[in-house]
Amino acid sequence: MTEVEHLLSTEEEDRRRRALLHMLEDLKRERDTAQEARKQWLQTIDAVHDPMVVHDSIGRVLRANVSYARHAGLDIHDILGRPYWECFPRQSLPLTGDEFTTETGEIFVSRSFPIRDADGEARSVLHVFEDVTARRKVQEALERRERWFRTLIEKGSDLILVADGNGRIQYVSPSAETLSGYRPEEVIGRHFSEFLHPGDLAAVESHLGEILRIPGATHAADIRFLGKDGRWLDLAATSRNAVDDPDVRGIVVNARDITQLKENQRKIEKLSQLYGLLSGVNTAIVRTKSAKELFTDVCRVAVQSGRFCAAAVAGYDASRRGLVPMTQYGFDDDEFDQVRNEHIPV
Repeated sequence: MTEVEHLLSTEEEDRRRRALLHMLEDLKRERDTAQEARKQWLQTIDAVHDPMVVHDSIGRVLRANVSYARHAGLDIHDILGRPYWECFPRQSLPLTGDEFTTETGEIFVSRSFPIRDADGEARSVLHVFEDVTARRKVQEALERRERWFRTLIEKGSDLILVADGNGRIQYVSPSAETLSGYRPEEVIGRHFSEFLHPGDLAAVESHLGEILRIPGATHAADIRFLGKDGRWLDLAATSRNAVDDPDVRGIVVNARDITQLKENQRKIEKLSQLYGLLSGVNTAIVRTKSAKELFTDVCRVAVQSGRFCAAAVAGYDASRRGLVPMTQYGFDDDEFDQVRNEHIPV
């Protein structure tokens, strides 16, 4: 081999050596990148709060995150190769449902995802155990609260009614039947004005118009409500504008039956009038000196204290066999002359 050929051979060998070194460097970078990616992936999986485990087709653990090992109460190396159900959730057999409760009362939802190879065959399974304990407690609390409110509404004596912005009834509580005789389905869809006393309608419509202009506004008033049997019920009603509330979208009316209270008030007023009348009559008897003055005073007391429109005292006329008015208070002269000329038989 000549010297030139020897130099050429040496340069070719150097080029091959450099190429091989570059290839090794590229492979090392790829390996380092893959290792870093794997490390970051494992860190990500370990950061997940829910237990996660990968097992083979017969349930032997291949990989698991830190949360799974913590719930299993084992070191990660003691878990590998063992049936997952023996580690967590510590059962004698594989899971058969989507949900289970641990001995400590934690509730988990189990979800599995097959991991397929390049040929599309599922050779392993990823199991994720989601801890839903807190969510279930909140859900149960909400359900209890809902049952509590439903019981209050269904068993309560007060009437709860929801009408839309046009006054059309959308909901009425079951107590409506006890209170008014109407079943809810007999009321829903009808306009509230169908059940109001004509004397209350204008005021109620005016007040509703006012609260509809202000979201959340309220108004309280006593109204007369038509019962199914034709009786007018006295109700103390409070209305609130919840039209803008997406869960209500209407005017909420809470009404309490005060019919008996109103009746008692009317009786008390009548008794007060009677007491005032008797007290005034007693005073007149003591103060007056003549019968005519007494009778006139009694008529005046009947109008002023007894709140009668007018009053008259009549004496018995034997010849006419009837009563003849003697004195009065509250009548004008023409009216009293007409009464005095009438025959009032006894």
